Amino acid sequence: MSATTPPQKQQQKNARAEIVGVIDRRASTLLAAVEAAAPVPRTKQKESAMVLDISRLLFARHLRAEPTAHVLFFKDGALTKSGPGLAFWFLPLGASVSAVPLDDRELPILIKGRTADFQESPSTAASSGA
Repeated sequence: MSATTPPQKQQQKNARAEIVGVIDRRASTLLAAVEAAAPVPRTKQKESAMVLDISRLLFARHLRAEPTAHVLFFKDGALTKSGPGLAFWFLPLGASVSAVPLDDRELPILIKGRTADFQESPSTAASSGA
């Protein structure tokens, strides 16, 4: 093992800080270039249809769920968080999130079929989420 003197430790800290600064600047430049080149279209949804909201801050994500959604959070295949209406920060690599609505939801279903004599026969139905 090599013994480092205090000036060498300071130089190592300065070098690490410089490397982190360069990586941070490159990452922010790359992120700005990607967002400018291909903006992600955001669709407006009804407030009642929103079960989860996931926002991002650099590499971390923040999940906010409504009280009517039961959230299951898996990290590396193991269940780490579970419950209705959770809010927490997580890193997306190796993470898996699922949300199950706890309230009743009716969803329209369109079924298109074809009869034996090749006529189209569309029909609609309403499915309850219960």
